[in-house]
Amino acid sequence: MNTKDLIQSIVTGDKSESSSILNTLLKDKVKNEVDLQRVTVANNIFKDDAEEVVEQCGKKKSKEEVEEGNEFTKAAAKAVLDGEEEFDFNGKTYKATIDKEAAKKILGVKEETN
Repeated sequence: MNTKDLIQSIVTGDKSESSSILNTLLKDKVKNEVDLQRVTVANNIFKDDAEEVVEQCGKKKSKEEVEEGNEFTKAAAKAVLDGEEEFDFNGKTYKATIDKEAAKKILGVKEETN
């Protein structure tokens, strides 16, 4: 279901269908926003944990280490959009479990209009 279906149901006067489509679209939007927030929080946790480990080791953190969490997330998002179930990152294989809409937002993919 998309906005085109919603508009068509409104034009035809089908209030029940309009309501159902609108509820579905809103639930999907909220779910996608929550998924994106979860990915952002996970990214921040990864960065914070990496910073803490580096500080405890007495080493300075390189720019590459700082950005590794973002690169991991981007690799996962790309795999999802490519239809892959797994992806490789730094020589290891991981499951691609990010929601497709969240993956689009991570990679800055514009939504298609119908």
